[in-house]
Amino acid sequence: LCGCATSNDGTVAETTNVSNTGKTEYNTLIYDTLQPNEQRIYDQMVSGIMNSESSIKVSGTDIEVETVYKAIISDRPEFFYVDGYVYDTRVSILNTKGVSEGTVHPNYIFTQDEARSYLIKAHENMDTIFCGINNDMSNYEKSKYIFERLAFYGSYNKNAKNGNNILSTYVNNNGTKGEGYAQSYTYALQRYGIPCATVLGLYENAEHSWNVTKIDSNYYLCDITNGDATYINSDHNAVEYVNYSFFNMLPDHTKYYSPESIFTGFSFVSMDNNYYVKELRYFDSYSPDLLGKALKGAYEDGEEVVTLAFSSVDIMNESIEKFFNNNGMAQYVSSQANNYIPSGKLSTLTFILSEDSALVIENEVSTESEIEIRDTGLAHNADENSMVMYYYSLIPENVRDAFEASDWTWYVYEDGPLNEVYGYKNYITGI
Repeated sequence: LCGCATSNDGTVAETTNVSNTGKTEYNTLIYDTLQPNEQRIYDQMVSGIMNSESSIKVSGTDIEVETVYKAIISDRPEFFYVDGYVYDTRVSILNTKGVSEGTVHPNYIFTQDEARSYLIKAHENMDTIFCGINNDMSNYEKSKYIFERLAFYGSYNKNAKNGNNILSTYVNNNGTKGEGYAQSYTYALQRYGIPCATVLGLYENAEHSWNVTKIDSNYYLCDITNGDATYINSDHNAVEYVNYSFFNMLPDHTKYYSPESIFTGFSFVSMDNNYYVKELRYFDSYSPDLLGKALKGAYEDGEEVVTLAFSSVDIMNESIEKFFNNNGMAQYVSSQANNYIPSGKLSTLTFILSEDSALVIENEVSTESEIEIRDTGLAHNADENSMVMYYYSLIPENVRDAFEASDWTWYVYEDGPLNEVYGYKNYITGI
């Protein structure tokens, strides 16, 4: 899968600094935000789960137990064998300290031996998938590598077996769902020494799962599901690429996420370990020479897809008008393709350096995904209908049949020297 011949000796952090409940500095991000009594319940439940106890005595209210259960599942992806619980309030009593006591009955979907066997298999496959990790890598480099590997190795499958946990990725290898992506990312980062947890909530008003991670004392939001992106090339073949806008996201981009209340204890303000900042692909002013050098470096490194991020839509549009639409790219990149996809939402330009034209489909599983198309060769002096039919003809038949042409809402965006055609469609995952 990776082509590596050596293992990653010394980088696995799963057995270091382990408490009697298996807690480490890497798997307690949500635990650390809980109230003292919730932390006590957390420890009681984790201890019981680790021993596969069918009845776990705890001291707390129904709401506290529910909060703690969500925290445990978010912090501890290795508890994939637990799927819900019953809190037996019939035997609850009020102890001498005025605290409600009861019994939690976890719902185990695998026996302890089965779970242990699956975890061993998962670790073996993880060692192969992430075999490029080594001790010389920074936490930024490790997390970027894991993000990339999961984006290419994984695929979205709403019917995936064990799609909400790590088995779908690391054992079954039959695709995964949003929570499965997030749990797989959490477990990989924790295993290689980076604090991480899974977060549940809404992304643009749709249920979704993503990650919070901690690098160099700062928190970052990551969304591997949306980072696993696809474009359709000129041969009508789907090509996967990594959308780095969803890796260690820029603070302004996190506004589209609404976590459940238990996961609101994190502030995303740092840009230090953002991909675009680290890779010198972030622009807070119009800088033609830096734009050219960024694209030249990507082209010379053989990157087929490269994205540049801007601090505002205004700076992005200024760069389009003064540089990209003025043939500025030709000074740096000897490619026939001046083919880019603007995102006003994220203030990014994505270049398909290996294509003359391409239909780019971003966000495989978003409930309302924006399909953005651009072909500079046909944009000049073309009327809207002929452009729409041309772009529609580029869509592969299996995708075209799923939509009906009348289902698309088209308009021409005329803020720049060249018209840009956009299509919006609510489309079904997996098409």
